[in-house]
Amino acid sequence: MQQQSLITLIKGDKVDSKTDYRDALPVNMYAVRRPILGADGYMIQQQGLSLFASGSGIDRGGFWNDRQRLHFRVSGNSLITVADDGAVSTLGAISGTKTASMDCSFNTQAVCADGKFWLYDAVNGFRQVTDPDLGAPIDFCWVDGYYFFTDGEYIYHTDITDESIIDPLKFATAEFIPDYTYGVAKTEDNKVLVFGRYSIEYFVNQAAENFAFTRVPSRALKVGIVGTYAKCEVAGKFYILGSRKEEAVSF
Repeated sequence: MQQQSLITLIKGDKVDSKTDYRDALPVNMYAVRRPILGADGYMIQQQGLSLFASGSGIDRGGFWNDRQRLHFRVSGNSLITVADDGAVSTLGAISGTKTASMDCSFNTQAVCADGKFWLYDAVNGFRQVTDPDLGAPIDFCWVDGYYFFTDGEYIYHTDITDESIIDPLKFATAEFIPDYTYGVAKTEDNKVLVFGRYSIEYFVNQAAENFAFTRVPSRALKVGIVGTYAKCEVAGKFYILGSRKEEAVSF
């Protein structure tokens, strides 16, 4: 978030089931950062694709785990792996229908979806984390030995000694603006970005008692995202779809 860029979105018109004209935004396109026509970049269509493997339903997200040397995907209601030859193996069931968040630690592959959290490793297999203090997380990332979550109101993390335990004392909130927290992500300098609807805050691991992370007040931004997956990291920079909160100012 050190630099904000303007990317031109190419759009057209479409007609919905009620014959109402709506904006048609780009699908399967990616951002190219190159100054052109007054913008910092532009959107371009993906290169030609070919079938490599077939999953078991609607694609809900994927993750390459370099530690385990496996490609994981949530396909329909299944967590699958896709091998180099296109062979698909099913590891377990993932509930819900919406996009899943995925990340990994040194030991486990993790999935967050439908307000639930799952872990997988070759030794312990696939299992759901059932700690009652987990709540209903909507997004997470892995940083400094912790899985770091948000449920929309609170931010919290796993225990440093056990990735399946959430201590009820390890909870905090974003404090810059009282807005809904939509997501989290890890930066290249090992900080946590907490994305609110109208704010973005940075947190850094200070090994504090209980909640280990401390807010970095000098790096808060008064701009937020419109949804959990309205953020994307490209080449070490984050691109977001969001806005500022309209505020009345008097002098």
